Amino acid sequence: MGKGRKIREYFRLFPYKLWLQLRDKIPLIFYFCRHRHAAVAIEEKVYVFGGLTNEKVLGDLYILDTNMMQWTLGECKEKVPAPRHSHSMSVIDKKIYLFGGFDGASILGDLWVLDPGTLIWTCLELNSVRRFSHSMTVVSDFLVLLGGCPLTKNKNIVTFLNVNKKEWRHVVCDVPSESLFVRHTATSIGNEIVVIGGGVTCYAFGIRFSTPILMDLGSFSPNRTHENGVIHHPEAKFALQNDMWVLKIDKAHAKIIKDYLKRHGWLDIRKKVKTEEHGLRVIFPITLEAASKLQESDLYDRIFKDCFNVVGGSVDCEITQLKVQNESKSLKDPREVLHNDVLSLLRKYDKPQSLIEELPKR
Repeated sequence: MGKGRKIREYFRLFPYKLWLQLRDKIPLIFYFCRHRHAAVAIEEKVYVFGGLTNEKVLGDLYILDTNMMQWTLGECKEKVPAPRHSHSMSVIDKKIYLFGGFDGASILGDLWVLDPGTLIWTCLELNSVRRFSHSMTVVSDFLVLLGGCPLTKNKNIVTFLNVNKKEWRHVVCDVPSESLFVRHTATSIGNEIVVIGGGVTCYAFGIRFSTPILMDLGSFSPNRTHENGVIHHPEAKFALQNDMWVLKIDKAHAKIIKDYLKRHGWLDIRKKVKTEEHGLRVIFPITLEAASKLQESDLYDRIFKDCFNVVGGSVDCEITQLKVQNESKSLKDPREVLHNDVLSLLRKYDKPQSLIEELPKR
């Protein structure tokens, strides 16, 4: 082999040889990149299972020791859950429960329990509704499953698992019609579950996001008498948590105050500006940050001092909180946005508007 060829061969193999020398020294986090995984914490350790990369669906268990800030790969024994993403995990009595998910081909509905001490998984043979992109939280001794895909008309059914009796209970609750419990978060506080976010993007009806809601279980018990595993419990309601902070101000000073709010990012542009007292007072929806700052008396006077000097006289304004229905501006259908933008370009450059028919219909 000639000298030049040897040099070319060396540099061709150099990246691989360098990788062999460094791979054991590279932090484990480089192996760990993923999304749509699930994680729970037990004492000082965080357990992460599954997820999705650009290449495949994962079925590994990684453990983060928060004292040492070191990752380790959990060497689980015997049977292990199949690779999956968009599943859920929760902890009861220091045992990790894993449910559902999507393996890239089919929707899963299996329930697994992990003993963190022995790293042994146990599959519980229970009939359940297959789902993914749902949430699972803990209330008392129950696992509470909510929402997920596929979207069905049964989104108002909340599923409880009694971990001691290993029995499912399916409960019908009142749910706001506009709520979509997909890729949301659910956090339990006592007998209440706070649901944040969630939504879908669809060519049929555009983009829809859910407003924050509160599920108040009250004195409800999933162990009450039931028929076919389904209980109708109207007292367990989902309440829209959509209180809105507003700044009420007289019409004469509305313009300059509005500009000030907009300049500081304090005007809640998702909600509509309204009037009252026959249009003499204007109601500006403001952000939570603005409400917090404006209620500080010193800051309140300092913020509006410049505005008062400009407009002259006194300014009659009031900060208050209103309970309102969901009035967030609905997002436009992406097809409509595309259609209008392309049509504008055709007109601008004097092109045949009939070209608009070439846009994709789906």
